[in-house]
Amino acid sequence: MIVVRAVAALVVLWLIGALALACIGARRPGGPGVAADFAAGTAILAFVGSVAVVAGARVSVLPFYGLAAVLAAAVWRRRPGLRISGAWPRDRIALTLLAVAGASLASLFVSSLGDRLWWDGWVIWALKARVLFLEGTLPPGFLDPEGAYAFAHPGYPLALPLVNWWLYRHAGAAAPALASLCGTVWLALLPLVLWGALRERTGERVAALAAAGTVTFWPLAVNAAGGTADVVVALALLGAVGELDRGLSRADPGAFVRCGVYLSLGAMAKMEGLVLALAAAVVGIGSLVRRGERSVRAVLPFALPFILVAPWHGFAAARGLGRQFVSASLAPEVIGERILLVIGAFGDMALEPPWLPLVILAGIGVLRRTSAAGWFVLGGHIAALAVAYVLTPLDMIWLIETSSWRLLGACVPALLYLSLSGVAAASDPGAATGDRASRSRDRGSVRQEGGVRAART
Repeated sequence: MIVVRAVAALVVLWLIGALALACIGARRPGGPGVAADFAAGTAILAFVGSVAVVAGARVSVLPFYGLAAVLAAAVWRRRPGLRISGAWPRDRIALTLLAVAGASLASLFVSSLGDRLWWDGWVIWALKARVLFLEGTLPPGFLDPEGAYAFAHPGYPLALPLVNWWLYRHAGAAAPALASLCGTVWLALLPLVLWGALRERTGERVAALAAAGTVTFWPLAVNAAGGTADVVVALALLGAVGELDRGLSRADPGAFVRCGVYLSLGAMAKMEGLVLALAAAVVGIGSLVRRGERSVRAVLPFALPFILVAPWHGFAAARGLGRQFVSASLAPEVIGERILLVIGAFGDMALEPPWLPLVILAGIGVLRRTSAAGWFVLGGHIAALAVAYVLTPLDMIWLIETSSWRLLGACVPALLYLSLSGVAAASDPGAATGDRASRSRDRGSVRQEGGVRAART
């Protein structure tokens, strides 16, 4: 029964996001649309919950149900609908690959019921959710930088703890297994996005292979069940790159809104997500300016993550909860040595079996450069991670050994999307043209159908 209540809570969270995007006309059909809805619902939960904690108030589920009712009334008046439409594979091999992905997710889901949280997942994220469940907020004692809970990184953003708290409240128990289960839900959203984004670019088989490969890629799966926010950053990065690409190539304003939603999700989940938001803002705004788009409406989605995280980061800075991620006191020769060590560590990782095929795919994708903006965002994100390693005040070797596989693993879904798009273009230069023609035919058929309905009326 606890699991059923938790699943129902996730559906409500999705519904809040879907209603919010529908109200502003930014919903998208298919798997990518479901993921964007869930990201929007989480961003709303994280912002409202963080503001409540900052104000010293208790976090309650009632305001969110009230918000859902208001949004539902607004959607009903506008009648945009909340359809969840998707394209099922017609190719048997693609269907088999998607079945493999589904079976892998199902096995991980069942395994997570046994509580697969590991240390970081429990200490940094699940513990905050437990305190929120028991206390209704994060009390001053928990937010003391010199207190007993300083080891739990109290200054970290609250998106994931609040989602876990949401599950705990609806389930009626602060069961750690629910946090592990929630991680598998985040993981399940990745193949939905990849399948929907790659199907029209690469064909069903390649898209299904990417979806299955993402689910079975062990750094992602382990961290998902382990309860860390790395899989959330992976979704934010993939979604932001895909929607930015879609917006620039199709002049779809709703795509930029969804890009801002994904960036907000990442920024409110982990500090690396804030770096991602900065990289995407620079690339996205720069791309729009080059196209002559300088309106506030066009730029606002890229400012959204900074607006939403400002209350929490301002509060954390005022209470001294911030962590020192870089050191300005390193000597130039030390920095030079560290740069070589980071390059060597990343190079050694790239030659290992799980990573080498991805490096080859990335090389082809970069050469084709089918999405320059997407590659700049991904490259900027990885470069920022490398700089953080070089300038860290901690033991750099220890930090690389314990975290690089997690942080770079979160980049894999976005890398697959960009690389496979490039590989498809390399093998079939007319693929993009064919996709555009297909979409034109689809739009034409929709207009024709609309005309027939109008004539009948």
